[in-house]
Amino acid sequence: MTTDEYKKIVSASVSEEAEQAHMMAWCAWAQNTYPQLDLAVHVPNEGKRSAAAGYKLKQAGMRAGFPDFFLPVPIIDTDGRLIYSGLAIELKKTGGRPTEKQIEWLEKLEGTRHAVAICWGAEAAIELIGAYCRKDIDSIRRSTHSAEQLETIRPKKRAPKVSKINFKRLSYFAVGCTQTAITALDILINGTVTGRSLVIVLALSVAALFTMIREVGRG
Repeated sequence: MTTDEYKKIVSASVSEEAEQAHMMAWCAWAQNTYPQLDLAVHVPNEGKRSAAAGYKLKQAGMRAGFPDFFLPVPIIDTDGRLIYSGLAIELKKTGGRPTEKQIEWLEKLEGTRHAVAICWGAEAAIELIGAYCRKDIDSIRRSTHSAEQLETIRPKKRAPKVSKINFKRLSYFAVGCTQTAITALDILINGTVTGRSLVIVLALSVAALFTMIREVGRG
């Protein structure tokens, strides 16, 4: 096993929260070298929450998909021209995939002259943050993503799932037709509805009811 293979295995067992903590701890430690990191912000959009907590956060202004790391420090060249407005990083653990909303945010920020990147692992993010603080433009360009590159990373749209509603409607329709046919056949043969037919119709109705309850429970 190579060193890189070992690092991938170790990284895959680390949560994104741990990667975030690692990245922000480095930013706090490196402020003596890079004072601009005092403006670095981690936006805690990740994590599972109850519906009520999620609603309250949205009401308070939380935006789904906003990058994990944001550094609102511009890079300006010696002629006074703006190179980058700031740095935005979506941090993922090894094997993690960005969501559609995360890609959309990076595209918006890239369109406003921000350096944007998806980094797999804290070490990759730290390397990019250091390069940005040093204004190492070549390293920044190698590590960040253009709009075209973001498009290639965008999650592929899944084929729409076959709706269960058609099957459920068909099954209910079939049960109804069967009930009607049994009742009509009984009347033709016996001239009236017999107890046996009523039992069969009742059994079919109960079966249809239980099927409906089970499907509703499954959502």
